[in-house]
Amino acid sequence: MKKNKYDIYEPSEGHFERFKERLSGEIQLKKKSRVVNLKWFLVAASFALLVSLWFNFKPDSKGYELADASPQMQETQRYFLRVIHREIKQINLEKDEHTDLMIKDAMKKVVFLENEYKNLTVELKNSGFDRRIINAMIYNFQQRIEILQNLIEQIENFKNNRNEDIRQDYV
Repeated sequence: MKKNKYDIYEPSEGHFERFKERLSGEIQLKKKSRVVNLKWFLVAASFALLVSLWFNFKPDSKGYELADASPQMQETQRYFLRVIHREIKQINLEKDEHTDLMIKDAMKKVVFLENEYKNLTVELKNSGFDRRIINAMIYNFQQRIEILQNLIEQIENFKNNRNEDIRQDYV
């Protein structure tokens, strides 16, 4: 290569337009590929989370469930479990790479409370349906729901702030 030799000629007519078309097509393909991969990842993660929660919510044969105390407590337990499952489903819909850490942290707390609930089922069996244990079980469900609802609120605030930042970048 000779020194001081530069390409000083103009590109052919339509070169920049063809380049822009080609570039935008490649960018769109990459975005579609990322979206498809992210969707499959979220579906798989949601499934794994629901399966793990299903096993955690299954009655433990070592103790008595809240539902075993009375028909009213059975309805109460069903209600709490429906709310918990609904909140988890909503969280899974909001899950992405930006919210993953928040979700994992909250789910650790929920799993901890589920394990505490299992301990309460054993205490309930040993106590003969002590009212204090029943109240502790109800409070445990309420805490799990509160954690999940706070998480949903945090995710919504995060996404709103992120959308606001994006809007400001375009202004």
